[in-house]
Amino acid sequence: MSAKNMWYGAHALALVLALTHAPPARAEMAQDHWYLADHWSSKGSTEGKMTTPQGLALGTNGWLYIADDLNRVHVWDTKTGLFVARWGSAGSANGQFNHPVDCAIDADGNVYVLEQRGHRVQVFSPTGQYLRKWGASGSADGQFGVAWSLDIGPDNLVYVADGSNHRIQVFDTQGNFIRKWGEEGTLPGQFDIILLYVDAAPDGLVYVNASLRNQVFRPDGTFVREFSIQDALSPSGSIPIGDDGLIFKCASDIVVCDLFGNALTTITAGKGLLEPDSFDPSPVPTIRTSPVDVAQGPDGTLYASSVEYQILVYRRGYRTMDTNAVPRPAILRAEQRSGTGLVDLDFMVHDGDSPTAHAAVLGLVDGADDLAHILPLSSLAEGTASNVNALVPTGTPLHLTWNAAADWDAEIGQIAFRVLANDGRNLLGFHFLTIPANGSNALLTISQSPVTAKDLLDCWHWLVATGDPEISLASGVVYGVKAPYANAALASGRQTTESGLAFLFDRLHVRAATPAEVAQAREGSTPGVVHQWAPINQIGNLPQSVNTYAFDTADLRPAPDLDDYAWWVVPLP
Repeated sequence: MSAKNMWYGAHALALVLALTHAPPARAEMAQDHWYLADHWSSKGSTEGKMTTPQGLALGTNGWLYIADDLNRVHVWDTKTGLFVARWGSAGSANGQFNHPVDCAIDADGNVYVLEQRGHRVQVFSPTGQYLRKWGASGSADGQFGVAWSLDIGPDNLVYVADGSNHRIQVFDTQGNFIRKWGEEGTLPGQFDIILLYVDAAPDGLVYVNASLRNQVFRPDGTFVREFSIQDALSPSGSIPIGDDGLIFKCASDIVVCDLFGNALTTITAGKGLLEPDSFDPSPVPTIRTSPVDVAQGPDGTLYASSVEYQILVYRRGYRTMDTNAVPRPAILRAEQRSGTGLVDLDFMVHDGDSPTAHAAVLGLVDGADDLAHILPLSSLAEGTASNVNALVPTGTPLHLTWNAAADWDAEIGQIAFRVLANDGRNLLGFHFLTIPANGSNALLTISQSPVTAKDLLDCWHWLVATGDPEISLASGVVYGVKAPYANAALASGRQTTESGLAFLFDRLHVRAATPAEVAQAREGSTPGVVHQWAPINQIGNLPQSVNTYAFDTADLRPAPDLDDYAWWVVPLP
């Protein structure tokens, strides 16, 4: 009963003599889901209650700091879920606030609070002791109009979105003005709305959301690119970026995107809160939620402030609610050395409970993830091949130097990199359910949810990237090497053959459930009748409905010519 253990980061680049950035293919992450596991606080003015929670930030001490528009900062301990402290009151003195809207944490754990109507930034120790301030109302350097957002980048500089002045201002942590960029308008580097939000990514690039336009800049203000986040119901709002390079766009739900705005999945905000894997034929109780801002914990857990006066806690999982942290690789930098065929790639694997992980990397020509576009990175130079093996340290930046000229004969082309990580579990994790015997039906053990075509494609990616000795890749086709699959075509394009399915299921020590077994599991304790209810705790979009045994009752059938074909599986003895 383990969760899926492979997570991917993608970064695209084009090799055209000099490197240029280009959008990658959509980084499909069907295994990447969150479920609403807990919620804290309620409406009120007493301790442990909030009135208008806004921006939030997670400190290295595990404390979550939330700016409340009622002129306070609230602190919660994410390890225990308990209220810790609050500070602030209405006013303009040190330690008082005039509508605080966002907060950020520096490398020393100090808390920076942005006051929208106070036109200033105040800095506090982790325990709330006032340290310093800067800012005033106006449009001169170091002054603010209507400011909505701030963040602190990996360079330890403070970026403030000064919306009514249509600019980003940059300060050091002492409040000294460093630089600014932006003006009113619709061209690159210009901002046409005062609802301006800023976030600094782990690679140092600065992301600015102004309505439907999301612009990316280097720390010096140089424009890099522009995109519109897909599937977002609310165009304006915060765009916090996690340490694994995912954007969490706060709308009526949370839209999860890659760094080029491609929507990967949606975290449904309003779901009931009962015990994991519980079910109930009654309507699912819901919590009205509209996330305002999001912070990501080291294990991938998301903490969201909500206009309904709550802190929402979303755990990360796949098929099950396994609390074993999943490794999360993030690409920090990908850059071609000028005048050479060498590409430098920096990445890190985040994992909350594993000190090491197996890391692998591959290339996707033109950003496509089908097998015809897979490019194994065989020629890792300068001794960096040791950074993709079974025992790389997690939480530590790692470097690869790829000799592109040796592996890729294209003079001009675009390639996306995909980093994969495994923490020792099987290729896929299954939550197996036991369906009791009923009449002529024998006791049945079967997976709660099906294996999909995308799951199988992810398996082929892993096997190719790790150089598995039992397969070979030639002209976009995966072939078996050893009996009984020697020379058999196992997969091509995005499809897995019957032989390939048998190969992977042998590796996973499962077999496909028969139609009769699937029917038995769907009907459960009521032969001939399928009861379907929405699950109380739902992970992403799987499952959509369950029966009394929490079995995913989706009506899917194997259809190898489609991308969405699927199989339930049963374990082999």
